[in-house]
Amino acid sequence: MWKTFILKTFEATAHLMEKVGKTPKERLCRKELEMTDGHLENFLNFCCHILNIILESNVPAEVEDRPNFPVENFWHGHENTGHPPLIAMALNQKPCSNHQVYFHLMLANVLHLIVTFQMKNIKPLGLFSTLGKKAFFRELTYHIQVSAEREEQGLSSSRNQFLLRATAAVAQSLPEIDPQCEGSVDQADYPAASRKFSCILDLARGWELDLDEIRRHYVCELYSGGQDLLAQEVKSAVVDKALLSSQLLLLVGQRIHKIIFDSSNPAGRLGCLAPDVVAFLNKLGDMPLRCSNVPLSTTSILVDQILAYLPEESREHKLATGIRDSLPNLMQMVSKSS
Repeated sequence: MWKTFILKTFEATAHLMEKVGKTPKERLCRKELEMTDGHLENFLNFCCHILNIILESNVPAEVEDRPNFPVENFWHGHENTGHPPLIAMALNQKPCSNHQVYFHLMLANVLHLIVTFQMKNIKPLGLFSTLGKKAFFRELTYHIQVSAEREEQGLSSSRNQFLLRATAAVAQSLPEIDPQCEGSVDQADYPAASRKFSCILDLARGWELDLDEIRRHYVCELYSGGQDLLAQEVKSAVVDKALLSSQLLLLVGQRIHKIIFDSSNPAGRLGCLAPDVVAFLNKLGDMPLRCSNVPLSTTSILVDQILAYLPEESREHKLATGIRDSLPNLMQMVSKSS
């Protein structure tokens, strides 16, 4: 099925997206791929699905023996007439190379991410080594040189940058929160985001990149969008929680900075804070934050979680403690003015 019906279009899609560096316009899709740009995402999703099926079916059975299909008595003496059964053809075909299938699955996932999130200025084939690209679009039985693929270390930076951009796109694809819902969103949106993020982690594993950096980036992007509940779930898998807490402390500062300096009485609200917290906020300036209307009660929960992982003798722990102690007075002032 892959070779007969899919491979040619998949190859044309990859080369076209390599040429334009983004999702092709409808005119190009119709001309080069004989489909609309609206169908491209579904096609690439199908490619990922079929390659996953091939990969899973190619895993040798650890317990079960090769199936035996006895021939009915009616057919005895007629085995050599007509075409062989499809099941016999399937069992006798040459097994696929797991590395080759997985290699194509990685490319399919890259293309699918680019199309799904309308990412631009990306050369998908450029994320693979020169030797690796030679294995693309060959038979799935072709054995690639895995060791040679790993030798080209210059790709790590561009691969990592692509996955970080895709990670941010996953977080930004979630709908904005309702400030009255205490940082929650419709949880029906969670599974789709989780599947896309799992795909990104699979690519990171295949490229032997730092999964923890990507997880930390995802957590920060989720908190930046006010998706605190989902961020807490992802945060449990982060290894370096001290580094993540340092990053989240800056995000807490951005939330408080927005609440104070976007108000009609910033001086009064600053008076609720300790001097070192005020100095910290002034150094931050007006840094970008995708969702600035997260309730202070939700931010207070985040501060408590940050304190649990920062070293107690560090300046950041002292600063986080000052923020935590100042939040009740600030919340009281904000509630009075609303």
